[in-house]
Amino acid sequence: AGNLDNTCRKNTACRKRVIEALIAKLDDENPKVKMTVKRSLSILTAQRLGDNKEEWQVWWGKNKEQFK
Repeated sequence: AGNLDNTCRKNTACRKRVIEALIAKLDDENPKVKMTVKRSLSILTAQRLGDNKEEWQVWWGKNKEQFK
């Protein structure tokens, strides 16, 4: 997330696509990937839901529309 280019950083639709892609990667078997995904999601969303994909999916389902 720290490496998002400025175009995506200022573009809500782009950030939403990134968040969805990150949530999809939460079931990656590589612990380094999981850690990076968890950290990126926390930075992008200000949420601390760990690496539980189901919790993120529920949160995203409730918050996607109003997310900016």
